Amino acid sequence: MVQGHRKFLALTIASIILILGGLFGFIRISQAGDISLEVNVGIVEEETSPPEEPAPPAGGGMPSAWFMPPKAPEGGFRILINNGAEYTDGLIVNLTLVGGPDTARMAVSNNPEFTGPGSTGQITYQSQYNWDICRGRTICPEGKYTVYAKFFTPWGTASEVVSDSIIYREKPILERIRQKIVEIAERITILKNQVTRLLFPPEKIVPEEIPPEEIIPKEVPPPEEVSPPEKITPPSKEVSKVGLIEVIKEFGKWLWQKITNFWQKILPR
Repeated sequence: MVQGHRKFLALTIASIILILGGLFGFIRISQAGDISLEVNVGIVEEETSPPEEPAPPAGGGMPSAWFMPPKAPEGGFRILINNGAEYTDGLIVNLTLVGGPDTARMAVSNNPEFTGPGSTGQITYQSQYNWDICRGRTICPEGKYTVYAKFFTPWGTASEVVSDSIIYREKPILERIRQKIVEIAERITILKNQVTRLLFPPEKIVPEEIPPEEIIPKEVPPPEEVSPPEKITPPSKEVSKVGLIEVIKEFGKWLWQKITNFWQKILPR
């Protein structure tokens, strides 16, 4: 009986080995009923994952240069009003803007916040730019005015704010009147020349043909002797003095009349 239990235990162990071998693949049973044992001996290589691609920079894959400020030129970003002049008598000035090698755009403003009608917003970079220091203001009295500027890369990153100042001073009234008179006189001269050319066009001058006999030089008679002029006695001192005073009086009357007529035409009545 003990021997029967041993056989049963052996069959049970063999069945378990066959089942496990079939599951794990080291025991195979052919169609003919043959049993074969396969044992793979070797080093099991660990599966390696493909190398990870470098993570894109922050901002959804944009290059890091997009977040870098513009490169400053030698001496730094600068703005000059009228080449650094201290005073101006006009509200329109010329700006000199010094940007860097990657400067693509700029902004000019009459206020440090770069807001309102007194600012351009981002515009194409220009090294020379005409600017109205009264832009965005209702009144522009005499005094100090400051202009601000910023420089941008092609991706819109701004530089620090730079500025320059100038003092606005109006010309004296006599100087402005004189300048206005000169301008009016120049315009009148230009208009006069244009009208003259329209009414009297220049004619082509045809050179006259000289007969050949007139080209031959003729004998010139000797010059006649001229007697010396008679000496004229100067008038007396009293007569000369009276005549000079009269001349000065007449000249003064004429000059005063001219000045009166001129101002009546210029000044409103």
